[in-house]
Amino acid sequence: MSTGDIEFEGEHNLHGVKVWSSQYGARENQKIIEKGKWEVLIEEMDTSGDERHQIWLLRKC
Repeated sequence: MSTGDIEFEGEHNLHGVKVWSSQYGARENQKIIEKGKWEVLIEEMDTSGDERHQIWLLRKC
C-alpha cells in the first residue's frame, strides 16, 4: 500500500493537470492499519520524484 506522509487536502499539479486530492498523515495511516488488524511486514519512506510516500507491505492478521 502507498500512502502520503503528511496530511493534505487541496489542489496540486499532477503531470500538468490541476487535481484535487486528500490524504492522511503518517501517524493516522499507522492508526488505521493497526485498527484494521494488519501485520506490517515492511514500512519505508519513498522519497523519489521530489515527493514522500509511505510504502507498506501488509498481511491481514
